[in-house]
Formats: sequence, structure tokens, C-alpha cells
Amino acid sequence: MIKTLSDAVTLVEFIVSKQGKSVEEAMQEAEVPLHLRDHVLKYFSPPLQITPPDLITDTIQRIPRCNPDIDSMQQYFGTFQRFLIDTRRWPKSTVGTLAETSLDLIKQLPKPDAAESFKAYGLVLGYIQSGKTANMAALIARAADEGYKLFIVLAGLWKDLRAQTQRRFDQEITGRSDDPADEPCVQHDSNMAPWARLTQSGLNGDFSDMPNNLDARSPHLAVIKKNKRIESLMEWLERCPVPLKDLPAIIIDDEADQGSINTNYGRTDDDGESIDPSATNRRIRELIQKLPKCVYIGFTATPFANVLIDAEEDDLYPRDFIATLPEPPGYFGPRKLFGLGMDPSDLSPHDKHGSPLDVIHKVEDTQMDEIDDVLENGGDDCPEVLSEALIAFLLSSCARLARGHDQAHFSMLIHPSQRTAPHRIVATVISKELELLKAAAIRPAKFPDLLARARKMWEFDFARVTSEQEDTELADYNFDFEKVWKFAKSITESIEVKVLNNYSEDTLDYTGHPKRYIVIGGNRLSRGLTLEGLSVSVFTRMANQYDTLLQMGRWFGYRPKYYDLTRIYVGKEMGDRFAELARVEDELRADLRKYAQKPDPPTPLQLKPIIRTHPTMAVTSRLKMGAGRPVTISFQNTIQQTVSFPVDNKALLRKNLDAARGFVSKLGNAWHSGSDEGIHIWKDLPCTGVIEFLNAYEFSREAHDVNRQNLVNYIKRQNDQNELILWDIVLPLGNPKLEPFSWSTKYLTHKIVRTPMTIQSIKVLSSPSDIEYWREKTGRDSKDPLQGCLILYMIDKESGSEKDMKFFHDPNNAEDILGLVIIFPESKSDATIEYISQ
Repeated sequence: MIKTLSDAVTLVEFIVSKQGKSVEEAMQEAEVPLHLRDHVLKYFSPPLQITPPDLITDTIQRIPRCNPDIDSMQQYFGTFQRFLIDTRRWPKSTVGTLAETSLDLIKQLPKPDAAESFKAYGLVLGYIQSGKTANMAALIARAADEGYKLFIVLAGLWKDLRAQTQRRFDQEITGRSDDPADEPCVQHDSNMAPWARLTQSGLNGDFSDMPNNLDARSPHLAVIKKNKRIESLMEWLERCPVPLKDLPAIIIDDEADQGSINTNYGRTDDDGESIDPSATNRRIRELIQKLPKCVYIGFTATPFANVLIDAEEDDLYPRDFIATLPEPPGYFGPRKLFGLGMDPSDLSPHDKHGSPLDVIHKVEDTQMDEIDDVLENGGDDCPEVLSEALIAFLLSSCARLARGHDQAHFSMLIHPSQRTAPHRIVATVISKELELLKAAAIRPAKFPDLLARARKMWEFDFARVTSEQEDTELADYNFDFEKVWKFAKSITESIEVKVLNNYSEDTLDYTGHPKRYIVIGGNRLSRGLTLEGLSVSVFTRMANQYDTLLQMGRWFGYRPKYYDLTRIYVGKEMGDRFAELARVEDELRADLRKYAQKPDPPTPLQLKPIIRTHPTMAVTSRLKMGAGRPVTISFQNTIQQTVSFPVDNKALLRKNLDAARGFVSKLGNAWHSGSDEGIHIWKDLPCTGVIEFLNAYEFSREAHDVNRQNLVNYIKRQNDQNELILWDIVLPLGNPKLEPFSWSTKYLTHKIVRTPMTIQSIKVLSSPSDIEYWREKTGRDSKDPLQGCLILYMIDKESGSEKDMKFFHDPNNAEDILGLVIIFPESKSDATIEYISQ
């Protein structure tokens, strides 16, 4: 009988190879349990198209760089790959992506056998809860193959996070474990030098008992917290029996924006002298300087503080490379969760129209006050929000069992306060409410009100959301309440309530049998720590910094076959901030991608990314702002144009065409329609129509400055100053050699040709002759702040050539592209958009 995924894959693989049957037929013959079939299919799925990271690098190679190819000798990385595929049963496509990404990253590092000493600094930008540790492990394995000998992982500020990271690397990299109950570890070939562990996986396992003897042939791994343990490591290096020049080192700084940033930057003492760097930052710098050959690589999902480090200082700025990892397939992050009208090509199958997934419950202030009252004054009554969230967790867990997820972990997160004292109060209240739910699960007839409440939540919330998803994977999961509730007894009896904070000795152990945890805590839950199978989150704490708020989003990550069962309870203001911040984060990533994809990209030292400010939030802690300074962008007296387009999504392009036709059809009769020129002009139209059109037009993700939010906000701010009140609309003639395009039943022009510079962008859209014609005909003056102009161009879908570049290589998936040119006049006001930059 098949009990595990490993059993299922082994048997299916045997049937496929020996009998020539398809995977589906083999699963049928092997009688693979229903809950394992999707995992088996993923294992045998063909590799996905791999998107490489976007890299901004220093093109001057002072030291030769590593340059392996995909087929190079791979001892440590080879065993790592085999372990993921054969033991972890990861899909081959996922492991293939890891292989390619780590290969791109390793090529940025100096060759460890270089004759002279070197220092290199890099930054890898991933996504929250997106498999960052796997990328670190892959990079370590490849670097060990290249000849790096010392690997130091700075694993956050908390014991359990450090221990979690150590255990993961022991299983996947070193092949050695302190706990016999751990899952199987990677097995190295006998001809390979064994890994030497300088730290252990226990909670106090970082540098409690350092070895005195080292084998210079072996790679060495230390996983330590970002605190005084760094000094312990440096003391050990002082007496290290191997010359440090023979230990080329890589320092991997996990959550590099936390603890590592110099919070004393720019501060001076009474004599005007610069204050020494903050303690952890100073220790990291000293560690780098102590190692003759050293590479420092920061990993983070919130790089706001990192890109604002003064690039001219002797600090941790990533002066050698910045790598932006692509968003992994199946990942649920802030953009997809909050929608925000993003490009449908980036959205998951259930969310094609860019609307947010309806799993976020924005709680009114009065309900949040109930929680605050319990935190301050104690009491036995469970606040309404926590009671509702607890029922939601029970229903979500029951539904997962009904879907066959009996071998999965289920977790709930409650984040009531940074202070630790309230955590036990909440735990007591939750435990009492849990007993009530347990009694209702055993004897439902005695609790009719509670049962009716659970039924209502299932039918009007959970069942409704599931039925609304356009996802074939969920088609068979429209269960009635009875089918779900029958699992309530087993769930309530297996739930453990845990408190995680500085003073708690509670730990999470996901080894062994499936766990059902309700986890209550503060800062320890906000960084790095993984909650397996997280389905329900409650956040009452307000954060006022971009990086803090994003990192609190532990619900981001992978939710295969149960994303519709997740629920998030947040205060209304906090929920709104998350939605706004999703766009800010995406803008920064788009900014870095844009720089990386330029024909002549800047080096990291030349990079000047800008981060949009928010009226009530700080980009990062004031002490971590580094060289960040406010900068403003104004559109006054400029010509703005769309030069990047989401050409990989036909539906989005079609939507823009429909928006343009709808807009033109409402304009009425043109003020001017040239009989020979074929250009159509409308004069003095109200700005409301332009704003409505810009809100309907879907801009490319790559559009940084010229995007909906910037344009609409600027126009509205100018309107408040009685500017940009009136607008002209222009449809240019286009290229008479091309077929005409119908904007409405009355107005036609010709399309234009623009050769792509990259597959998604052009160099310029506007034609100076069109702008000049409009000015001559209307007599418009750029000094008139009342008047704006919008020009619409239709780019022919066949633009480009096979020799150079084309937007579309598949004519069946091609669509004409709508481009916008907006002419802004001079302004007498000071309306601007504010950002932070170096």
C-alpha cells in the first residue's frame, strides 16, 4: 500500500519506464491516493520556461570571476540536486530553475583560487516566503564546487530562526544532523571531502563548542545570529589552524535589511566627528576585513534600506552586483493578493481580472478596540474578531482534510502586539475559545448558535469564494457544510497553542506527524520564520515602515490547492496600507529590472533607484535611511509617453483597445478633422474624461514614472490648483501605407510602426511632426497651465522584423498596441510626486 509521496513516485516511475504507460495511467494502476496525485504529476511535469534573474553588475572585473557551465563538474551541487529530486520529491522543473538561477549568481563571484586577495559585495532580492533559503543553499553548494571553503550564514536575530536555518542546511548541504528524528539528509559520495560544521542545530548551537582542528580540503559551514556571536567567530578565526588566505569565504546575510544596516550613518558627536558604525554593522565589516578573500551577499525581500546605503562609504552597499529574482510560479505575494488592477499576465488563473482575492477581512476600529481592551485589562471573553478567525481556521483546516491534505501541516498566526506580556493573555483567551469549539464539534446539538455561525461562514464566505475561482484545480471542491464539519472533532483535538517571543520557551517542530498550530507572537514572527501551511492570520499591530509592514506578511508564499481557504484579518487602515505598499514594492522591482535590461545598463555604483513616499509611512527606519534623501518628480512642461507594453498578454492589449474606442466614442464631434492629413483633434474637453480613461488603461509593469498612479495623482493635484482643467485629444494620421484603424464608427486613422528595443519596449513613441501640427492648428502655448493634451497612437502588431526584434512571433497571439503621449504645460504650482533616492 502506498503511504508516502516517495512510495508513489517510485512505483509510478517503475510502471512508466517498464510498461510505457502515461503518468495518469500509471497512477491509476498503482492506486495512488487522491491527495498525492497532484504532487506526483508535478514531479513528472515538463520543465517550465526558466526566467533568469535580472542582474546589475560591475562590468570591470578586477579579479577573474567563476565561469562554470551547466554541465561542469558538480559534486556538492550534484548531490544537492539529487536530494531535492529523489528524497524531497521536488518537481524537476523547480530544481531546474534553482540550477539556472544559482549558475547566474555564481558567475558574479570572484574565482576563489585568485592569486590576490579580494572583497566583493552583492544583493539578492527575492520575495517574502518564496523559497529564499533554497536559493541560498543552491548558491552555497555551487560555491563549494568552485573551491570556496568557509560559508558564514548570518541567520537573523532569533534562536529559533537560526536553528531552523541550520537544520535546513544540515539536511540539504552538510548531510549531518544532531537529531535522529530529522528527515533524511543528503548523502555525499565517498570521494568528496566531508562538510565541517562549525555550528549545531540546537537553539544554542551557534559557536558553543568550536573545533580546534580543521581540514583545509573540506568546506566549512557556520550559521550564527547577527549579534555578539560574530565576535566569537572572529576570535575563533584568530586561532584558526588554517591560514585564512586558504579559506576563501562567502558571508550570506539573511534578511540583510535587518540588523546589518549602519543606524549611525551621518550621526556626529559633539565635536562633529562621525559616530562609529552601529554594533552589528561594525562586526560584519570587521569580519569581512579579517578574511583575505571574502564575498558578502545580502538576501532580502525588502531592500529599501539596502539600496539607500551610501555607495561611496566603506559599508555593505552591493557595489559588485544586484540580482532581482523573478516571482516564482504559483507564488502569492502582495501584488496578487491585493490585486490593484495589475497586468493580468502576472495574475494567477483564478484572478484574471486583477481584482484582489476575496480573503482579506478589514476589521473596523471598534472591533480592534475589543482586542486592545483584553490586552490591557485581561478578561475571559474572546473578542469577536479572534472568535471569528478561530472558526475560520477550523473550517479551513476541515476543508483541507476533506480535500485529502491529511499529511499537511496547518497553522494560524495571531500578531497582537510587539510587547510580549499580551501574548500569554491572548493564548489563554484562545485556548478557552478552542475548548468551546471542541465541545461543539463533539456535541453539536448542544451548541446550535455556534454551529449556525460556522455554517453561515462556510456557505457565505468559504464556499462562495471557492465557487468564484476560475480554477479547474478547485472544481471538485465545492463541498457542503456537513462534509467539512465532520472533521471538526479531529482538528480541534489536535490543535496546539504556541507563544513565540523573547521570553517564551515554546518552539515549532514540523518534523514527524502533521502539526496543527495556533501561533501567537510579535517580532519573532515578522522575520524569516516559516509557519508551515499558514491559512489564517490576524494582525492588530500597526506598522509605520514599508519594510516592517511587508515583512509582517507571513501569509505570502505558496498555497497549492488551498489559496481560497486562506483568510487574513487586519485593521482597515493597515489593509489599505498593504494595498498601497504593494505598488511601491513593485515599482522598485520594476525600476531595478528596467536598469538591468537597458542596452547599456548602469553599474551598481551608478544606480539611483527611487522609492515612492507615503504620507503616513516611512520607507524604512529613520536610522536605516543611510544616504536616502527626498527627491521629487514633476511632469510640468514635459512630454510623457508610454514606451513599455505588456505584449505577453493579448487580453490586456485587447482591453486597452476597447478602453480607447469607448473613450473616443464619447468625445462627440471633433473640432478639427483634416481631409488630407487625416488627423482628428478635440479641444477644451473636461479633465474628468481623461482621468477616467487613464484609470481604464492598463499600464505595463515596467512603466515606472509614466504609470496610472503617477499620472492621475499629478493631474488631480494640478486640478486642486486650478490647472490642467481642459484637455485636447489628438488622433494622428499614422502611416498611410498601413491599414486603417477604426477608433469609432466615425473616426479612422492609420497605424504606426515602432521597432522594439526589447521584447516589451520601444525607444520613442511620439512623432514631433504630430505635436507640431497640433500646436499650429490650436495655437496652444506650453505656458498655459490650464491646458493638457493626450495623443493616442495605435502601434501595428507586426512592427519589427525577424532580423532585429518583433513584439510577437506568433501571429495568432498578436494584438495591436495602444500607446499614449501626454503633453503637460508649465505650472505655477509646486505639485510634485515625492520619492526617496540616494
